[in-house]
Amino acid sequence: MPGEHRGVGVILTNADRSRFVVQRKDASHPRYPRCCSLFGGACEAGETDEQALVRELFEELGDVSADEIVAAGLRAVGAFKLGPRPFRFAMLEAVLPDPRLDAIASRPVFEGERAELVARGELTDLPWVWTLRDAITVYLGGLG
Repeated sequence: MPGEHRGVGVILTNADRSRFVVQRKDASHPRYPRCCSLFGGACEAGETDEQALVRELFEELGDVSADEIVAAGLRAVGAFKLGPRPFRFAMLEAVLPDPRLDAIASRPVFEGERAELVARGELTDLPWVWTLRDAITVYLGGLG
């Protein structure tokens, strides 16, 4: 729909979907201090979801991590309406080996406070931005 706000994020996980890397927002975030998010952001005019995600990954994680995530392959896993003023949010997934998840979680991030490695059972208990917990719950339910 023209003029609709669109966003995209990637859920970073391992092959058995037991570990995930999420982004912890800064304590100074105006609406969601220290809450969690997926790496990603707003889509600019004319961008596909994947194009926006690649751009956001480079902005948030830098060349090495972004290249690694893109090379792993991105799979669309859902589209959601999120937020107090709902916008369309596309969630993609990248599956990486455990040592790569550990490496991404230990590197500095350029937006937010840090990357954080969490177990599957912890995902829905995290304080999420917008209504992202709802999308995470749907994603986890689809894993069986």
